[in-house]
Amino acid sequence: MRLSAIILLSLFFFSSCMTPSSNTNVLDSDAYYKYLSNSSRPSLEKAQEQLTFWNARINQDSSGVGDLGPTASAYQQIFAQTGDVSLLNNAEKLYKRAIEISAHSKDNYARSLAALYITQHQFKKAESIMNSLEGIPSNKIETDYVMFDILMELGEYEKAGDHLFAQIDKSKFNYLIRRAKWEDYRGNLDQAIQHLELAKDIAESADDKQLKVWTYTNIADFYGHAGRIEESRDHYLKALSLESDNSYSMKGLAWIAYSNDNNPAEANRILDSLLVVHDIPDYYLLKAEIAEAQGKNKEAEKLINTFVQKAESPLYGGMYNTYLIEIYADRDPQKALRIAQREIQNRDTPETRQLLALAQLKNGQLIEAKSTIENYVVDKTFEPTAALRIAEVYQAVGEETLSKKYYASIADARYELGPLTFSKIPTPKG
Repeated sequence: MRLSAIILLSLFFFSSCMTPSSNTNVLDSDAYYKYLSNSSRPSLEKAQEQLTFWNARINQDSSGVGDLGPTASAYQQIFAQTGDVSLLNNAEKLYKRAIEISAHSKDNYARSLAALYITQHQFKKAESIMNSLEGIPSNKIETDYVMFDILMELGEYEKAGDHLFAQIDKSKFNYLIRRAKWEDYRGNLDQAIQHLELAKDIAESADDKQLKVWTYTNIADFYGHAGRIEESRDHYLKALSLESDNSYSMKGLAWIAYSNDNNPAEANRILDSLLVVHDIPDYYLLKAEIAEAQGKNKEAEKLINTFVQKAESPLYGGMYNTYLIEIYADRDPQKALRIAQREIQNRDTPETRQLLALAQLKNGQLIEAKSTIENYVVDKTFEPTAALRIAEVYQAVGEETLSKKYYASIADARYELGPLTFSKIPTPKG
């Protein structure tokens, strides 16, 4: 399931009103009402306590390399709870310092720094730091896992697969969750879910709260992707029962309220409660989509402006480039093209290529847009957004048969695309 809340404008005018869903409403606010409270922040409080503890140890002994990693981790946890992106810079400095002075654990800190760079969408930096381990003793299994994560983000899928399938024990949690990602990339959603369900069994057998929360939220996404909305809801609620301030689960419930239940008021209520404690750009973009779907165009424009202002902060770097390309495609097509070209340098994937095709399309570069989708997108991704882009490009160049084929392929993707985007897909005539 995508929670992108991107405003996708078609080449032609289609109604943008909320359309009825054939799905049954699945949310009962009584099930999560208590989690809307902003007064209890146990995860944040625990992370802050950890930061205070480890910072005190560093202040007592600045050469204590063993304290640097936990302190950096605490910064990352607080970022996850608050959205304060500056904390990632603090964590980066600590990991770099740990790599510099560590005598025996450079690979551990390098993997942690690489994972941080993935969060910041600095994928080439992540790859570089892992490549710097050459010649240094390293835990090969864990290094393979991190290399898989990086290479998947870079679109180097064959190399990523080499690292994944090099694993001998294919029953481990870390293998299973990555195998799920691999199967999803290949369009094998049922197999992806099966692997996540095996990972969930491991997390529950170990009674590991952190693993359970992670697995519940991720499998909830996959269930949504498969149209299993009630199971998606149930797993977001499971995660919240363990971690009452889990913002990712609340955002998932907001998407269900909007995209499945056609209840924009409830979706906004959830998002507004999140914004009080977790002020990140994402929520403004989803609220903007909801507003436009309700015909509140001025409110939508205001929310998009807020998103752009926040997302373009230097602190975020390129973390929101994909969303900005979508927005600038209509506002400033040349700027959208520049960002898209820059994003291709950062990670060359079918998803970034379809955004390049959009920017080319909006700049009147029809031949280039067609070349982009045919060489880099068609048959290389199974995401509904990509299929929509392919359909739009073929429509623009007059290849109606192919355009109708790809529009038809997303005829049942209303939940994933969202009511607004789905309402802009042309209805077949005749």
